[in-house]
Formats: sequence, structure tokens, C-alpha cells
Amino acid sequence: MADKIVDMAEAREQKRHEQKAEKLEDIRDRFSKAMGMKEKPKNRLAAWKRKKKKDSKPKPDGW
Repeated sequence: MADKIVDMAEAREQKRHEQKAEKLEDIRDRFSKAMGMKEKPKNRLAAWKRKKKKDSKPKPDGW
């Protein structure tokens, strides 16, 4: 019977704590999305920096 007794003040405090933790996690997610912290930087090279493909034609053997 003693297991079923609930302290209302403690239960309210626990509920408030859980809500604050959820809000904090939500704020962290929004902040990281806004700042782009989770995204990996793109490794795209500019058009003039790209390497040219080698010719597929066979080169003549020496002179």
C-alpha cells in the first residue's frame, strides 16, 4: 500500500524537469540546424579548379 502513495509536489517537480529537458533538446536542435553545425562542408571545387579528364586516345609511341 505504501508503494501507491505519491508525493504531489515531487511529481509536479519531476514533470516540470522533464518538460524543461524536452524544451532544451528542441532548442539545441533548432540552433544546430540554424548554424549548420550538423551539415558536412561541401567539397565542391570551382569550375576552373576541376581536374581535366585525360584523353582517351592512345598516344603515339616515341619518335
